This record gives sequence, C-alpha cells and structure tokens, in this order.
Amino acid sequence: MLTQRTQHMEYAIRDVVIPAMKLEKQGHTILKLNIGDPCKYDFDAPEYAKQAYINAIKQGKSFYGCSNGITEAKKAIIQREKTINDVTANEDQILINSGVSETINFLCGSLIEQGKEMLIPSPSYPQYLSFPNFFGGKAIEYKCDFNDHWNPDLEDIKEKINSNTAALAVINPNNPTGAIYSKETLEGLAEIAADKKIPLISDEIYDEITFTDYNCFTKIALDRGASIVQMNGMSKNFFAPGWRIGYAIYHNCPEILNSCSAQARTRLCSNTPAQYAMAASLNGSRDFLKENKQKLSRRMDVVGRKCKEYGLAHVKPKGAFYDFIKINTENDKQWVLDLLQEKHVLTVFGSGFGEQGKGFIRIVTLPQEEVLEEAFDRIGEFIQGK
Repeated sequence: MLTQRTQHMEYAIRDVVIPAMKLEKQGHTILKLNIGDPCKYDFDAPEYAKQAYINAIKQGKSFYGCSNGITEAKKAIIQREKTINDVTANEDQILINSGVSETINFLCGSLIEQGKEMLIPSPSYPQYLSFPNFFGGKAIEYKCDFNDHWNPDLEDIKEKINSNTAALAVINPNNPTGAIYSKETLEGLAEIAADKKIPLISDEIYDEITFTDYNCFTKIALDRGASIVQMNGMSKNFFAPGWRIGYAIYHNCPEILNSCSAQARTRLCSNTPAQYAMAASLNGSRDFLKENKQKLSRRMDVVGRKCKEYGLAHVKPKGAFYDFIKINTENDKQWVLDLLQEKHVLTVFGSGFGEQGKGFIRIVTLPQEEVLEEAFDRIGEFIQGK
C-alpha cells in the first residue's frame, strides 16, 4: 500500500502541463505562460558561467564533493553576499544544495513533524504548501494583501503563532505575485520572529531580478538578532534552473544547520561541476542581467497594458518574472483548464498557490512580446465568450 503522505501532493505549476501535453500530441500549439523557466523562452545563462561549467567537466571535476559543498563555492558565496546584500557569513555556516527546493525539503525534515506548523505566505510557492504536510505537520498560510501590493498581513501572522510554530517562511521578491515587500513590512516580520524566537526562512532566489528598491530581509533580520536561513542559487538570477545548484546560509541557528547537514550527507553531494561553475559565476559581470531585466521590464509593460485593455485587475510586479492576475470566477482551476482547451493558452490556477490565490491566475512574463500579445488577445476572447 502507498503511504498517505504522497496521496495529496500537488504542484500546480507542473500539474497543468499534463492536459497541455495531450493537446500538443493532437497537433495543437500551446502558448505557455505557466512555468518560471527562463531557458524555455529566449533567456540563457551567461557565457562565462556556461564556460566555467564546461571547464569543470573537462578538468575532471566530476567527483563526489564534500556533502556541505566545495570550498571554492563557499568563498564565492561569502563574497557575493557581502557585496550584494551586506551580509557577513563564514564557510561553516553554508550548505550548498541542489537548488532552494532541496533546502526547503531539508528544513521541513529538520523542523516539522506531527503537530508542528510552518507559517508560509499566501499565495505561496507550492513546495511550501506540500513539504510541511509531507513530514506530518501543517503549512499555515498567512495573508498577503492584494490591496496592499501583496505585502504580508503582520497582524494575521501574530494571531497564527502558537507553541507549535516551528518556522516562519518569507519569499521576497515573491513567487507567485512578483511583489517586493516594503522595508517596514520586513522590519515587522523580523521583529515578530526575534520576539517570539521563531526561526526565519528567507527565500531570496530572485533578489537580483528587481525593478524597484529592494531590501535584503536577511540583513534586516540579523540586525534584530533573529535566527534565519538565507536561501539563494543559480536558477533565477543566473537563468540556469536546470543546473540544480544553490545554497543556504544558516545564521544564528547551528542546530538547524547540523540537522540539515546530516540529511545532506545521506544524498552524498550536490552537483560538483555545477558548484565549480557557481564559484566562478557569483562574483562575475552582471552585464547579462542588465540586458535581461530590460527585456523583462518591456514584457511586464505589455502584460500591464493588456490587463488594462481587458479589464483584468493586477498589482504591477516589482520583482521576479510573474504577474498574478485576478479573474472573475469561483473555480480558477476549471477556468484555467477551459482556457487551455478552448484557446490553447496555458496559465496556472491561483488556488494552487494557496487560499489567498483563489480567483487568480499566475502567468510568467518571460515570453516574447508578440507571444504575450497573442496570448492575452486569446484570453480576452475567452473572457468575452468569443
């Protein structure tokens, strides 16, 4: 018999791909606005990062590395965080992982068991919804307010903290909303965690894909004496999601680090050539990022214009490469499936990101401008019943 913990696992972003694949097999072309993979569109990792990966393989660096990560990569992480975020760390605090997803898994394995709870934003990246439940605990969603630029509701968080609260997760810049939280909100989150002595989990994977002022949550939390696990990697800022390489820095939480390190040893090591590529890349030129952000900004403007044209409410994204758009329906999943069947446009239903996502869809702003134009014209026809 299969275990109960796998019976209710969902991942909305990829689950909607299954019916789309069936349509593709029938010969239909699908306009895909669903998955946050820049390499599926016209983005790519910078050449110097790719060459570093190639060089690592050619130089025979395909061996098992240290379970916590190679020294070269850790040194690059320390320099990068000091330069970009003014955050100080040492090598012993760092655990290199197979992307942020693996760290979320490790953290839930360390902090969550029967009766324990993790506070997560709503809407939220789906893994934060799934993993706490998988480990026998609960994901407790705190409200992020559409009418306040998707900032977290601090009072709602305070009301939901109890003796079973094991951690408070923050995603900033945010997936799925594209929000960048205000400094005041981040300070409030840090003060709550420090006062209640709750470990923080800071997902900063989009911290260089920003279009307004950005404040590093880890820096703010450390200034208030909080314990925080800071997560980042190559997937988004370096447009290399398939490399599956990232890192976590465990600030003021050695017990959590020890527990996660024990789990890391059971999976031997993260991708060794990718670690060498990350070591060579983190402090390299950002010229590629400037160009890519300009492309993304233009595409976000297209989405904003088309939303206005078809009367779709949204909050203009300030970071990442998503837009979370309000639709007039009580069943957003069926709406997404109907749109796919009728107009061959693939989006993700907002309820797959949590309770506050109901009645929304998430789209990526990665496709070329002409694709976005066509996709939204089809969405407009669908709304108008044409």
